[in-house]
Amino acid sequence: MTIKSGYAHIQLWPESRAAIRIIVLNVMHRNQGFGRQFLEWIENWLKIKGYRSIHTESSPDAVQYYEHLGYKVMPFNDPDGYESDSRDTPMGKLL
Repeated sequence: MTIKSGYAHIQLWPESRAAIRIIVLNVMHRNQGFGRQFLEWIENWLKIKGYRSIHTESSPDAVQYYEHLGYKVMPFNDPDGYESDSRDTPMGKLL
């Protein structure tokens, strides 16, 4: 049996930047530290690949979570030019 706990869509951008487009964790695995571990694994993988920053557009409910993990308000600057949801907060972290 396969248990799917979560997934992420990470977009690799020019200038050694990456973006978290989607990150989801199964409800049964939330509030147990798995989300933090998953995000740390993504950040370490990006560092190994030579990326210097990671960016996301946080929903209002997740801003405090990202801040707790060292993310700060930072311009998203989507190179594809997609418009952001006005309710989201652009955040990022230097790797």
